[in-house]
Amino acid sequence: MEQDKSCIIRHFSHYCSLNDDEKALLASLEESPTNIKAGTVLWEMGAPANEFCTLRSGWAYSYRHLENGDRQILEVFLPGDIIGLREFAFSQRLENVRMISDGVICHFPHKRMLEVFRESLSLTSVMFAIASRQQALLTERLVNLA
Repeated sequence: MEQDKSCIIRHFSHYCSLNDDEKALLASLEESPTNIKAGTVLWEMGAPANEFCTLRSGWAYSYRHLENGDRQILEVFLPGDIIGLREFAFSQRLENVRMISDGVICHFPHKRMLEVFRESLSLTSVMFAIASRQQALLTERLVNLA
């Protein structure tokens, strides 16, 4: 994919200036694109968490089923987001993820994220900032529900 059309590069560029090496690292997370139809489950809670995916186009959401049968939406993913980042430290999925609309995702293995961390302190910092922001948004939702 051309770097100037990369959703993840555009997304990360909002946080810091990226050099060519960092852009190449991010572009490597968008290899092997797969077209996905709306409603497709990307993964289910409890499944092995051995890969992430970049959302190149379309929308997706994460959710859990509550004891009363309701579905609680946890997060909405937009193009450029890395889906599964919150589960980095876990061996199993903590939530279900489903496509809202038709889209394109790019799977990449857990070890690729470690390579990005080793090769770029800036990208590591941005991923930490994104994860922290997601956590803050979830906390606000919980406070508003109480």
